[in-house]
Parts: sequence; C-alpha cells; structure tokens
Amino acid sequence: MGLRGLRPTGGCLLGQLRHDERLRLAAKVDELAYLLAPEPFFAVGLHYGDFAQVEDGEVIAALDRAAGASS
Repeated sequence: MGLRGLRPTGGCLLGQLRHDERLRLAAKVDELAYLLAPEPFFAVGLHYGDFAQVEDGEVIAALDRAAGASS
C-alpha cells in the first residue's frame, strides 16, 4: 500500500471552519465536529467574544491540565 492509502485515525474538533472546507477535512479524519461553518466566512475572530492572542506557556499549561484531568 502506498502512502496515499494510509489515513490517520482520530477526530478533529474545531470551533469553526469555512463552509467549503468541511468535506475536505472530513475525508482526512474519522470524525469531524465543529460549531460553526458560516457562509460567507470572513474571519475567525468575528464569532468570538474574546479572540485575544495567548502566550505559548498558557497553551502548554492548558494542555497539561487537560491531560491530567483525563488520566
């Protein structure tokens, strides 16, 4: 089997995505879940009350907390 025949398993969860990207992404994962797929899609930040940039350390800490909570 060539590399094109391989497909990673798992899911993808998104807050939102472009309407026309749904099928492309769905073909690449086992499950695709999202909250919004607005048409037309202008910008991610339009649909969030707070879309401020976060530091890498904040993201790492949040991922560490989530990993600890699931084990």
